[in-house]
Amino acid sequence: MTGILGDDHPNALTACGNLATSYTQAGRTDEAIVLEERVLADSERILGDDHPDTLTARANLAVSYWQAGVRTVPSTCCVPLRRTRTVSSALCTRTP
Repeated sequence: MTGILGDDHPNALTACGNLATSYTQAGRTDEAIVLEERVLADSERILGDDHPDTLTARANLAVSYWQAGVRTVPSTCCVPLRRTRTVSSALCTRTP
């Protein structure tokens, strides 16, 4: 994806991801997977592993793999998340 914004612009990643989703919906799963692998790699590099758009890209790739009949989860879809926030214990306690 080239043009005014450039390949590394987040909006270019979104546009490429949207095109991949359209490919998936049109039954062009193999083409979708190629794009989604690229979007995921670029998202990890540009936005980071824990960014919501990167997580969406990872999920979209997993869906396309599933639709293509890939039942063994590729390592690209299983990146452990780092804990970035602590949750207050007060939020996790039940009240009677």
